[in-house]
Amino acid sequence: MKRMKYCAALFVLLGVTSCSVGEDSASETEQTVYTYQEETNISYEGDEIVPSSYQLSIPQSFTRVKNIEVLMPEQMFFLREHEDIPFAYHGQNFRTIREDQASLVMEPQKKFFYHLFYHPDLDIFSEEPSEEEQDAMYKEARQAADSDSEEQVKKFKKESITGGPGVPLLGEDEWNSEEFESDKDIGPYEYIVKFENDGGFDVYELFGESEDDYLKATVTIPTATDEYERILEEMLDVLHTQTYELDEDLVEEPTGQEERKQTFSYTPLEKSDVPIPETSFSFELENYGYDKRSVSPFLLNSYFQFSTLIERDNGPGISDNGKFLSKLTIKAEAIEDAVQRESDIRELKPEDLIIAQDDPVFEVKELHEDETSDIGIFTTGRHVTFVDYEEYYFSTETEDTVFHIDFNLPKDFDDYDKLRRIYIEVMRSFVKS
Repeated sequence: MKRMKYCAALFVLLGVTSCSVGEDSASETEQTVYTYQEETNISYEGDEIVPSSYQLSIPQSFTRVKNIEVLMPEQMFFLREHEDIPFAYHGQNFRTIREDQASLVMEPQKKFFYHLFYHPDLDIFSEEPSEEEQDAMYKEARQAADSDSEEQVKKFKKESITGGPGVPLLGEDEWNSEEFESDKDIGPYEYIVKFENDGGFDVYELFGESEDDYLKATVTIPTATDEYERILEEMLDVLHTQTYELDEDLVEEPTGQEERKQTFSYTPLEKSDVPIPETSFSFELENYGYDKRSVSPFLLNSYFQFSTLIERDNGPGISDNGKFLSKLTIKAEAIEDAVQRESDIRELKPEDLIIAQDDPVFEVKELHEDETSDIGIFTTGRHVTFVDYEEYYFSTETEDTVFHIDFNLPKDFDDYDKLRRIYIEVMRSFVKS
């Protein structure tokens, strides 16, 4: 707990790092170059704590999966479908997808930050370290990053063999492990550890280093595929291409504040064994109009949520330690699997909307009945006012899909008009196809 208390403050620094991840196709070689590029160097007295920029080339048979909250910006996650077992979506999670598709996860970490985060003296502090103690730890972390990295990479390998694979959300399975030898050139990686069990896929963890970073890559391959050896060879070929000498012609220009809006979209998966929204949609959201975003479910990505904490006095409504959690939600559901239909939204009565007895519904406006209200393509719009805050509900349907946009706002805070405008513009920019 002591380590986590102090290290949480270090992660705050990473939270303000701005990163650009670009991709460029090279059709003649059937490769796509992916780039992680830091736009802001976060450092302590000149020591960077975010990983260095890197590129790698990926075959067209691989698909990049984005919007995974448990991954840091510098980490990349790829899936590869095997031809002998065509993939169909059936609600897979992070673990079960690996039984159906091969995966590759890139996980670089800055050496300096690693040795700072895992500094042994963190456990002896009951409170945040003093300035002198912090300076000593920074100095020791610097020295370890400069002189102990080769031994540290060996330690990563040994810990992997004895401790099992460190794959996100893999579960608590028992694994048989061994060091794996390959005659292929695996670029900046030096060691491979292989894990096997009866869970439907094997895991390979690779460890290495660049000048400033510790490198880890994790490969999983379904055991049922006849393409096993071919997939493993492809994965190792990809890792051979990882480079820290960027081809600037293949680096996507970062999205800056001069580009005021981002476009988000949903496209149905080609094959699914469960009901999914069959109609595509997209919408625009102003940059920096939120604190945090979440996209789900895994692989399907038909649910978007953007949240912002707003300073306010404690009172009725949805409060969190003096702050109001404002949420904007955009989602699509298959008609046959929808939790709420458009008619359900229209039929909600004031007593159905009350969250707390001390914050009753003050007024309900049916925006779809008001000719002066612009509710975009939506055919239902409701504005519900409580004593302390307000909520908006918008809904519309096609033959196969129901769409919802909801958001809430506290009353009487400085940026009320601005945040309400941002949310309303999202609703009006929403299109389906």
